Amino acid sequence: MKFLFVVLSLAGSVLGQTNINYELKPIPKVDRTDLAISVRFKSEKETKIKFPPGCYGTPNIYKYVRQFEGKNGTTVKKAEKKTERVVTPNKNGKVSLKYILSFDPKIIENSAFAPKINPDFFSIAGCQWLLWIGEYEKKHDVSIEIVDAPKGWKFHSSIQQNAKKINLKASYSDLIATRIGGGGASRIFFIKNKPVSVFIKGRFDIPNKEIFDAVEKIVRVQRDWFGDYEQDFYNIVINERKGVVAGTAIENQFVCFVNSAVSKPALYKILAHEMFHNWLPIKMRIKREKEDHQVRYEWFFEGFTEYFAKKVLFDARLLSKEEFADSINKDIHSLADNSYKNITYKDLLSLAKARKFTSTHKKLSYYRGVLIALKWEKELRKANKNLSDFTRSLYKFIQEKNAVINEREFFEFAKDYGVDAQGDFDKYILNGKSIEVSPKALGENFTATEREVPSFEIGFSLRESRRAKKIAGVKENSSAYKAGLRDGMIYVRAKNSARFSNSWDAEKPLTVVVKVDEKEKKIEYFPHGKSIKIMQFQPKK
Repeated sequence: MKFLFVVLSLAGSVLGQTNINYELKPIPKVDRTDLAISVRFKSEKETKIKFPPGCYGTPNIYKYVRQFEGKNGTTVKKAEKKTERVVTPNKNGKVSLKYILSFDPKIIENSAFAPKINPDFFSIAGCQWLLWIGEYEKKHDVSIEIVDAPKGWKFHSSIQQNAKKINLKASYSDLIATRIGGGGASRIFFIKNKPVSVFIKGRFDIPNKEIFDAVEKIVRVQRDWFGDYEQDFYNIVINERKGVVAGTAIENQFVCFVNSAVSKPALYKILAHEMFHNWLPIKMRIKREKEDHQVRYEWFFEGFTEYFAKKVLFDARLLSKEEFADSINKDIHSLADNSYKNITYKDLLSLAKARKFTSTHKKLSYYRGVLIALKWEKELRKANKNLSDFTRSLYKFIQEKNAVINEREFFEFAKDYGVDAQGDFDKYILNGKSIEVSPKALGENFTATEREVPSFEIGFSLRESRRAKKIAGVKENSSAYKAGLRDGMIYVRAKNSARFSNSWDAEKPLTVVVKVDEKEKKIEYFPHGKSIKIMQFQPKK
């Protein structure tokens, strides 16, 4: 998962190679952990400071800043923007500030990637707690120290192995996507004498021991798969968050947020997918031209990662043959069910430039990539090769090129290996042609048949209903209409309505809550539309 950070300039915030020293004190409370933060740096003149701007879709982080004050002769006054303060150093040219971050757990639980805050645990991104001091890209000597730590807490950070005492040279832009945290259940294991730490916070239906064991299997299989053991340390943080299945990979860490009832296949898949990004695309990148959008290669970066996440789980025996086939079947169904399945790259690029690029468009890359991977598996099998060896060979080739190659080099490598990557790219990605699924794509241990499955048809306009707060666009004879949904009902909320989100569950009904005669009414139905024919796999008996 990737995010766009908007860069703003802060006039009057000119710092040299000044040390910026942070002290972070976790203060456990009844319903949360507050973070008392002190920061010190030198400044020759009055400096404008920006509160943590937030990121990852978490709104109004600044509202959780409490008791922002100057210390040791530093004065603080309000700026034009409520998210900023103007600070004046003391007579010795030193700035000393203190503030408390007190997040309301009931509110922030509504944002998928918001800080995770509990009385015995916290996990937070850099842009959610660090002050914006100085120029965005200018590097400073920075220290971050956790002080007066609660007894028994263990800490983790993506920045350095010793999370309690960090020293580095970094700019604000370097630090916004980093993470730090502590508490919760934890386990550490070693691969080639290098530590991998796992932290879990939540009451999951899956026992913690099974999660710990699964994480270790996935990490070991992936590193053995690539033969890559270079990472000096790594953290995996698994947080409970209602109604979501989401995760993001950053340098030295993977953090995910999943609901307590998450299934083993769903949890293990997101773990395997995001951790596979440590290689693809981080160490296997195809450089794109400036006028292109990242979607140009996401069929490879995301789609092949999605495919190999399933393969890794299958190899680690964390997915059965039935579960592996089912996961592939879902991707085939999802592409057939996507109303943009034949959209061209040119049209996707236009949507992105117009800021109309949605998750429905983004997910196309995942499904297209999986189906292209299946196609290549079948073609390589004819020559007694396989896609795993192709990808490992590509990894070694790209490492010789400093982890980056251009499009031409990628196509030439694939051609030498026996894959017409350029032809498939032109046909399926640039021109949006349908990708045929061969019944022999999964090999001799699986069979496939063409089946009719229902398309997703919500039966009313969810976007318009949310905007107007009234149900709108109900289609007669739709599942929604048959369940009792009618135009004009007061819209309250909907659940399991996002077809292309990670948390969507085809086995559960779509729930729409409306108000009728001032009382809430729950309407449930399966949003089934017309049938579509697709290839579906099953293990041989």
